Amino acid sequence: MSTVNCKGIVLSSSDFKEKDKLLTVLTSDRGLIRICVKGSAKQGSRNAAFTIPYILCDLVLTVSHGFYYLKEASIIENNSDILNHLTSLLTAAHIANSLIDLSFDTFENVHKYYELAVYAYYALARRPEDYLLIYSAFNWRLLTYAGHTLIYDNMDIDNSKNYDISLSDGALEEGTGTLTGSEVSALNHFSTCDINKLFTGKASDKVLKDLKDFTTAYMSFQFDKEYKSLDLLDKT
Repeated sequence: MSTVNCKGIVLSSSDFKEKDKLLTVLTSDRGLIRICVKGSAKQGSRNAAFTIPYILCDLVLTVSHGFYYLKEASIIENNSDILNHLTSLLTAAHIANSLIDLSFDTFENVHKYYELAVYAYYALARRPEDYLLIYSAFNWRLLTYAGHTLIYDNMDIDNSKNYDISLSDGALEEGTGTLTGSEVSALNHFSTCDINKLFTGKASDKVLKDLKDFTTAYMSFQFDKEYKSLDLLDKT
């Protein structure tokens, strides 16, 4: 039985057997792994705190027959405020589902995905009111890392005009589309800015809704899956 040390962010947690929890964790160097936390479903378990979704932890794991078991852990960021707002909770679930969908992507992108998740959950826990910005910025940066977006020349973008972006290949054309020039520039920013600036900034409600709708449609087409995590908010 070997031991490994890593950092990881909990994307999901489910009951396993009678008294255990099974975690899906995105780690900084091993990608997406499953970790069994023995006894954590029992009342008063000292390990229960490490099974709450969206926390960032230092982990000490044992490996037996290719399966990971939690030995020790310490919390780096608990991100607990995510759980206090429906908007941030639904956004967090979308982020987790999207990352899990990319679990079979090339190993070279693992650290980028991990870093993106850490920044996204940190921002969401501290500024839940900015959930639409965080949602759209996360979507477009994730798509960029996965090789599904294009970088547009800002010199060619006129903020007074509207544009169409092809869902299939990202080609940009001036037309009667729903994206304004400033919204296309925002997508460029999401693709290229320093990660510590990705989830900052302000925009109007209309711009935020346009970016949410477009990045959702684009991601759904590229990953061949419907992403509906925020649909519940349209019904409340």
